[in-house]
Amino acid sequence: PPLSEEEAWHHFQAGKHGIIDSARFLITFSLVPAVQSGGDPIHLAAIHNDVRRLKYLIKVASVNVDVATKDGSSALILASALGHESIVDALIALNANVEHTMYNGVNSLMAASSFGHLAIVKKLLEANALPNVEQPYAKTSSLHFASEMGHAEVIQALCKHGANGNHRKRNGGTPLHTAADANQTEAIFSLLTHCGSRTDLLLAGDTTALYLAAQRGHTRVCHTLVTTGGADPNFVMPSGQVGKNVGIFGAEKAKWYKERNGEIGNGATALHAAVENGHLLTTRVLLKLGAKQLTSMKGASPVLIALQYKHPRIALSLLKQEYHAHLNAATPHDGMYPLFVATQYGYFRVVERLLARGANFDKPVRGYTPYALARYFANRSSDSARVLNAFEAFFKKIGWHAEDL
Repeated sequence: PPLSEEEAWHHFQAGKHGIIDSARFLITFSLVPAVQSGGDPIHLAAIHNDVRRLKYLIKVASVNVDVATKDGSSALILASALGHESIVDALIALNANVEHTMYNGVNSLMAASSFGHLAIVKKLLEANALPNVEQPYAKTSSLHFASEMGHAEVIQALCKHGANGNHRKRNGGTPLHTAADANQTEAIFSLLTHCGSRTDLLLAGDTTALYLAAQRGHTRVCHTLVTTGGADPNFVMPSGQVGKNVGIFGAEKAKWYKERNGEIGNGATALHAAVENGHLLTTRVLLKLGAKQLTSMKGASPVLIALQYKHPRIALSLLKQEYHAHLNAATPHDGMYPLFVATQYGYFRVVERLLARGANFDKPVRGYTPYALARYFANRSSDSARVLNAFEAFFKKIGWHAEDL
């Protein structure tokens, strides 16, 4: 949804104080306002790409090449953000400080990397800009910012000049996590092939890049992480530990910056994440890539999760004959298992497939067997009536009578 004026103002103030962990956040609430606010004549010359005026101010009027605006921006940062190559050339030749930072901790390389200005990124690196400088708040690097925005060629340039492809932010997140979360497949490929980025490193001590991509339904990213990066599709999120959070500053943190990854790890896999969030195509691709239907998530199998979160089409994909789906696995805390849940929700096609594959049909939960539950709900909807019909057709096929139950 659109930001309210109050939210936007708060984000702007947060950006001024360096509470930045996102390239989109940086661009929208810091770099664009920095350009719009102008500054001294030297800053205006940089903004308007006026090389002649810029050189006059520095050489003749003796203006300090690194003089800062109210937010700490230098002419070089502004030109880097805007992509003004000739201004950047002139400033570098005039010995501008390539490591000058705004008061929020952002430097020229971070700005150019966020916007994807490849030529300027190369110029700054050749002028000895340091590729692994961290923005202080979350320890985010230029490579993180470029990865979020999907600037694959910028990523290659940064890594060629020594950027760390496994640079860890304060919460453990790498550029690969950032790109995976933002659905940047080309960035993922560059990180894997040019930067030596690893797929086994964990965000917040428990989350892989593959898990993030599966959770959001980024199917191409999932495919690339496994086929190019060798990501393990069956990595199990560690159980019983609380995720490590990024420290958040400011009295209003609870209002706009809720702590993330604070839940206790529950043993989920990437497949669990895709299934729970209703991503059918991602589920199918993960299965083809070798994802197993584990019951590591507190005893819950992916098919049970699919049914509990009301995704019957996904359940049908998981129940294809070639996959071991743990048909009768029940969660310890409540005893729920796939056939019972499918019956409860009236998913008659799922019930048919479960019965055909040999699912338990006489195990009671809270005093009801799935068949008894089907009879109880039969008059509530046409789908529930079809569930009852599915049971009775199955019993007829195997030579049972309802009274036998």
